[in-house]
Formats: sequence, C-alpha cells, structure tokens
Amino acid sequence: MSDSTSFDFRSSELVFDFLVAVFFDPSLSVLAVLRMPRDVVTALSHQTASTLRFRWNRASVDDPRIERIFWHEPPLSLTAANDI
Repeated sequence: MSDSTSFDFRSSELVFDFLVAVFFDPSLSVLAVLRMPRDVVTALSHQTASTLRFRWNRASVDDPRIERIFWHEPPLSLTAANDI
C-alpha cells in the first residue's frame, strides 16, 4: 500500500457517488478496500491534458475523508519488532 498508483478519469466518467478502490497483492489477496466520495476524488486529483488524475500516494493515504472499509496490516517483521 506504500506504492503510488493513479486512477485516470475522463469528465464523462465522473458520474458516481463513491469511488471504491480495491488493492491486491501479486497473489490476488486483498490488501485494502477504500471508499471515497466523488468530491474527495476531484479535490485530490489534478487535471492532465485529457483526464482527471487521482493519485494514491502518501498525501492521500492518511486523508480522513477516505473511508477504510478494509485495511490489511502486514505483520511486524522481527527487525521492526526489535525497533519498538
């Protein structure tokens, strides 16, 4: 979930109430399910030449307007556990 990714929308595709994003790992296990209202998607997006681009990145991961329906917390590694 720490990797950046983006969702590109044409203006005609912005006819939704909520964007529900599902993130998978390479084995297709669900890492996260997020729900965000359209106004949050547009507020966190920027306009490109042809699309509106919503970026999932460090700035958006902690935005309180994004509802975490499911969020998989990875287990602590031994190295990380020793740092606590």
